[in-house]
Amino acid sequence: ELPTDLIRPPEATVALAADGARFIRLDAPADAMSFEGVPGCPEPTVVGDVLSPEPICQQRPLNPRIVSAWEAETGECLWQTHIRPVANCAGRSNQRVSAADVDGDGVDEIYLTESVALRQLDLATGAVLQTNNLLEDPGRASGGGLVVATGVPAHPIVVTGANGPIEVRGADLSEQW
Repeated sequence: ELPTDLIRPPEATVALAADGARFIRLDAPADAMSFEGVPGCPEPTVVGDVLSPEPICQQRPLNPRIVSAWEAETGECLWQTHIRPVANCAGRSNQRVSAADVDGDGVDEIYLTESVALRQLDLATGAVLQTNNLLEDPGRASGGGLVVATGVPAHPIVVTGANGPIEVRGADLSEQW
């Protein structure tokens, strides 16, 4: 059952790792100022200042992303990561977590899409491995969506269901086409 101090965005918020042993959950705190973490999880890894508002939209409530991994058989929480969004002013639109074996090593990578960012997280630890700020891509105005592995080394990632057309991205999260 979801604690009362968490809300779940309406998009796809749970991804099952291909090994079937873990699932990844995306939540958001109802009140970031009083939120201390997901009950039953180890201490969080915190990425960025999750408590300070954006200077250009200080009236907007804080909106960190809470990603956690759970042992599928026992329900034990393995890790939690609290992430400051690239652009808090954008709100909670079109966020998703995806599990996909993009590099073909047999182990899923975890992806978090935001309104204006795409991030890769480590399945074992929840550490953010890389972030692509879509606001820095020329001509980009969309984000979000589901990450799917293509199996094609030159173009390993497809992002679909976003605020724009289907995208093909490289392993470094850069847009290919």
